[in-house]
Amino acid sequence: MPLLRPSKSSIDERVHQFEPLFRGWWDAAIQYNQMYRLDFHVPKHEDWDEYLTGTAKRLVDDAVDSIALEFPQIEFYNPAKTMKGEERSEALELIARSVWQQSDTESALPVRRSLANDLFRVGMACTKTLLDYSRWPVGPPPEDSTELEIWESQRSLVSPLIVRRVNPTSLIFDPTEDASNPPWIVERYSRTGASVKSRFPKLDLSNISDDRAVIWTEYWDREWRSYWADD
Repeated sequence: MPLLRPSKSSIDERVHQFEPLFRGWWDAAIQYNQMYRLDFHVPKHEDWDEYLTGTAKRLVDDAVDSIALEFPQIEFYNPAKTMKGEERSEALELIARSVWQQSDTESALPVRRSLANDLFRVGMACTKTLLDYSRWPVGPPPEDSTELEIWESQRSLVSPLIVRRVNPTSLIFDPTEDASNPPWIVERYSRTGASVKSRFPKLDLSNISDDRAVIWTEYWDREWRSYWADD
């Protein structure tokens, strides 16, 4: 049965219901991040010099370095055990590897390394996979053979799929469900009015100045997604 489209009020109710469950973990994650960045103060004794060893950062970075991030294990199940199914699985695995490689290349920090860092630093990592057809040449295939070759080449070099790292401390979901694949998830973070306008240029957002900070909320479930901005 298709899921009913959730209203903003119903999403707000979920946020208010589950936010207290995440509050303690968020506070702990802030402390972990401060320790990792050496962004904390050690009480100074009059006879001692303050020295931050960076042990916490080294422990996390060494753990990340121990993982072969360049060679992820990606497998697609072939339930029928047929040759055609095996060829399809291999093709999907190749596409998945290329999407991950492209996402790493285009990100300021490689996505896979950022995920491993999140996992060891705060205990959870999360991604979202976006489909952006604007990354492909628009319009139907050209009829001219030369232009068609260029058009196909451009589509083969860039995938419309892109994987983004999500800050785990910006998430709210039902922890009683499968945390690796929750039925719904809410992401909340601060962004500027200018970034919201660039993401949704067709919306009338004239009431939001470019330098104004707004709380951006994204709701995702298996059938619906919603976005909105609050003061």
